Amino acid sequence: FFFFFFLWMASTLLLLAAVLLTLARAQAGLPDKQPYFPSAGPVLKGYDMVAFRTLQPSDNGVQGLPQFNATVTVDGYDYQFYFANAENLKNFTTSPWKFLPRYGGFCAWGIATETAATGWPWNEVVMGPPSAPQTAWTLFESNLFIFQSSSLRDLWLQNPLKYMEMAEDSWLEMYGGLEAGPFNTKCWPENWEDCTKVI
Repeated sequence: FFFFFFLWMASTLLLLAAVLLTLARAQAGLPDKQPYFPSAGPVLKGYDMVAFRTLQPSDNGVQGLPQFNATVTVDGYDYQFYFANAENLKNFTTSPWKFLPRYGGFCAWGIATETAATGWPWNEVVMGPPSAPQTAWTLFESNLFIFQSSSLRDLWLQNPLKYMEMAEDSWLEMYGGLEAGPFNTKCWPENWEDCTKVI
């Protein structure tokens, strides 16, 4: 009896250890792998995703603070988001996808129009239509969209339903879902050419 009890206890402990190890790995997040670069810094330079909901269209984005941070795990990768205050952090953690930018915060115009057919390199591995969260953003149908520049935002706003449909088709083809794919942590107008390189 004791022998079988010992075997049962040993197998149970081994199974528990395996489960805990798997959970630990999941919590740690996967290491960077193109196009996922969570360790490059906070998403969209740490601009507060919740604050955009309180701004006027001509306002600049609000910089978040490291002490008010939240982690969102997508496709196994842990991304950091910063917020300007505890209230915004709380609102975000209650319903993250309500506040997260479409297409990972990459330029919504670029996701819609910059394809291989038009000479751009963006695909499921090389992702990087750059974005400027401080000055080039808009809200449409309760969704946050980020752009490379205010001029591209204005072009997009001339027919937002058309460009949103084009971008969603492109994103779904690459990543299989609107709540999948990378977030922008390193691709800005000033370094956009670096985003075209396969590392």
